[in-house]
Amino acid sequence: MSNRDYSDARSARARLRRCADGFDAVAERGAHELVHRCEAACTESNDTHPSADRLLSVAPLLAWVETDQRDMSMPEQLARPKEVGGDRPRLSELRFQRLLAAQGDEVHQELRRALQLLDKSANTLWLAEAACYWNDEFRGPELRRRWAYEYYSHLPKAG
Repeated sequence: MSNRDYSDARSARARLRRCADGFDAVAERGAHELVHRCEAACTESNDTHPSADRLLSVAPLLAWVETDQRDMSMPEQLARPKEVGGDRPRLSELRFQRLLAAQGDEVHQELRRALQLLDKSANTLWLAEAACYWNDEFRGPELRRRWAYEYYSHLPKAG
């Protein structure tokens, strides 16, 4: 990647981070490039892909992630303490409950707050699925249940 390409990518990520939600991302070229790449990848693997509107909601959140951490789920990452041997999760139970209860535009805001606690490292598959389907009337409830099971099963034991 040339210095110019790297600079362009950094500025595109910065613009996406300033987007409040997927609606704001509609005006960003980087978000549309992501949508087209996702659609192409899904077509190549014969997977169904979310609508472009759902994928656009993912772009501003992915702009906060520098490292894709696939070795654990995002709720597990949020439940684990920042310090080795610590007893406090990165995301408090109260804030996690607020995330679980979030609806509509609140979801994007709560996910962004959670991401900021993960030091730019998150499981992008869990993040993308949450951004796409959290508010879905059919997939949303099961998705939130999975997040709750993952979070509470990895929460540090109360001392």
